[in-house]
Amino acid sequence: SEPDFGGASLVRVEFHGCELRGADFTGARLKDVDLRGATLLDIARGVERLAGAVISPSQLLDLAPAFAAQVGVRVEA
Repeated sequence: SEPDFGGASLVRVEFHGCELRGADFTGARLKDVDLRGATLLDIARGVERLAGAVISPSQLLDLAPAFAAQVGVRVEA
């Protein structure tokens, strides 16, 4: 719960069967990081630092509002 990867350098890491709830990736550097096996991917801060990671299509849908907010897009119904 609430893992803090702030400023970390993650290389060839796989998250399998774990919950990343409220994760902080602020200032992190990722290379070959596989997040597809995480049972929950909730990013509180640093969504813009996910370059170098691979996520599943369903995780992409879950993160879409955070990605949109990062680039200044409002999503409204």
